[in-house]
Amino acid sequence: MIKYAILKLVTGEEIFAQIEEFEEENEELILMDPCIIREVPNNRKGPFALYKIDPWLNLTNEHIFCLKMKHIVYWSRTNDKEKISTYKRWLKTINKKNETNAGRVGISTSLGLICTVTQTRESLENLFKSS
Repeated sequence: MIKYAILKLVTGEEIFAQIEEFEEENEELILMDPCIIREVPNNRKGPFALYKIDPWLNLTNEHIFCLKMKHIVYWSRTNDKEKISTYKRWLKTINKKNETNAGRVGISTSLGLICTVTQTRESLENLFKSS
């Protein structure tokens, strides 16, 4: 069973993460895919909240972190279904981004007319001659 937790660090950061293992001997907490969840003001009327999720550390590709308990002010397991489902959707988005090749753009017909080099050359020559 996957366990989720909310942590408050001595730096003031509030983190939401999966907890895979707790080692009391080493006084360490092992986190998977930690993130920062912030509630965004809801301008629409309704019974739902909006959340913005950012990775805890932006400059690393690591997914597993080990925190010593001396760096944690407070931590608690959570069963908040709304935050957990939002977190799971965020993880899916992150995993999809990692699977695709960053910086590569695929060719699609929505980008414009796709034609041969000869056809493009002829149309450009016609445009040049007409102007």
